[in-house]
Amino acid sequence: MSKSEKGEGLVLELAERVKKGELTPKKAREELYAMGLHHSEYEMKYIWQALLFSISGILLCFFPLIARLTQWDFISFFGQLPSIYIDPILIIIFMVLFLTLAVMGSYAAILRRTKGGTKDGDEPIIHLRKGPYAIMRHPTTGMLGLFLAWITIGLSSFIPFTILSIIGNILFFIAIYYATKGEEEYNVIKWGQQYKQFQKEVPRFNFLLGILLLIKRKI
Repeated sequence: MSKSEKGEGLVLELAERVKKGELTPKKAREELYAMGLHHSEYEMKYIWQALLFSISGILLCFFPLIARLTQWDFISFFGQLPSIYIDPILIIIFMVLFLTLAVMGSYAAILRRTKGGTKDGDEPIIHLRKGPYAIMRHPTTGMLGLFLAWITIGLSSFIPFTILSIIGNILFFIAIYYATKGEEEYNVIKWGQQYKQFQKEVPRFNFLLGILLLIKRKI
């Protein structure tokens, strides 16, 4: 029977058995694979879209710098694009923001490995809703989405920050969206309606909205 024929929420019973101590994490992981579930199958589902947008975004961000360094005539126009001034205060604020998300993403990775039921950070069977996951559905990947912006904004004194940088960062974040699209589909198969409700309550990346929604739920 295929995964689609079995339906959704395939690991809920498995997760309960782990919580009750009836299964070891290693045995739970073995049963997960025996069910035909493996995260890599879904992570690779949109790999070409993710690669296309990420490579395009990175190239656009660094194109003016490349044009200025090489002084090649056929791309000289891009080297002449005016740089956008970024106030040092804004740079500091963004750096603090990125470091905060980096801590959240690292903590989320630890939670998946220690509390996910399989001792495997890539294959959790227990649906985590606490910590960073109370604010963002993808705290680790969301942090990576700001990595290019961290470089281009933080090093704007050395790397020309132009209109291409803005477009490039948008494209890179779209790549991060595709990087999580397959995982979202995988999570619905694993946790079913439980995860669909999670999608309604917690944003994919928008942690500011996530904080507001968390406060609203607490109230």
